[in-house]
Amino acid sequence: MERLLLCLALFSMASYAMLCPKRCTCQNLLPSYTVLCAKTGLLFVPPNIDRQTAELRLMDNFITTLRHQDFANMSSLIHLTLSRNTISQIQPYAFADLQDLHALHLDANRLTVLDDTHLQGLVNLRHLILSNNQLHSISDGAFQDFLETLEDLDLSYNNLVDVPWDTIAMLASVNTLSLDHNLIEFVPEGIFSNLHKLARLDMTSNKLKKIPPDPLFLRIPVYAKMKGSPLTALVLSFGGNPLHCNCELVWLRRLTREDDLETCASPRDLAEPAHGFLLCVLLI
Repeated sequence: MERLLLCLALFSMASYAMLCPKRCTCQNLLPSYTVLCAKTGLLFVPPNIDRQTAELRLMDNFITTLRHQDFANMSSLIHLTLSRNTISQIQPYAFADLQDLHALHLDANRLTVLDDTHLQGLVNLRHLILSNNQLHSISDGAFQDFLETLEDLDLSYNNLVDVPWDTIAMLASVNTLSLDHNLIEFVPEGIFSNLHKLARLDMTSNKLKKIPPDPLFLRIPVYAKMKGSPLTALVLSFGGNPLHCNCELVWLRRLTREDDLETCASPRDLAEPAHGFLLCVLLI
């Protein structure tokens, strides 16, 4: 009887191992199952990935398109990494079955547009990394399914002139918001005021000429002085923008920060922010 049970166990393990895609490495570390397919020359997502996989790493390949059948019925997937491929197309509802996914890494691909269907179904998503793509358009409903859960949104190094600001304003749980190295020209006034958990906002190297004050920014000096508090200082980065230095930006100079790197692009005779705000300060 013991020999029979042993044979059945070995057969079961062998059958399970057969589900591992060719050239990939699979780790059955209970209670999760991990599939590693990095740098394996893949042109598409392997069709024979075990549907109970919890972590799937497909970075550094040549995948161009993501389809619904690629991740169908993978309801146990928690972490999906697709970094550094050549993905230019996400078919509608490609991630619709990934209700428990927490982290999606799509950085360093060739995405240009995100519409309402591309990320639908990711109702528990916490980390969305979309840096180093070619994004120029994001629809208002692209993040609709994870407005309450998203903690980390990275849209840096894209071609965005505008972002769906009304959607950004509803990311109630966001801690880190990276919008740096884009072509953003405008920030609506008060758009960050309800992002009470925000710890880092990076808008470095965009096309901003002015930055409207926001109630959120008043937290910076208060949190910075509360040493030992679980509420850390809000890191705010606006350097590398062609700012027009006038009285409307006096609030920015009044903030005490370590990364005070903003400079004046206009008026022409101003070489640094302190000179640009001197007259305003005297008048006030």
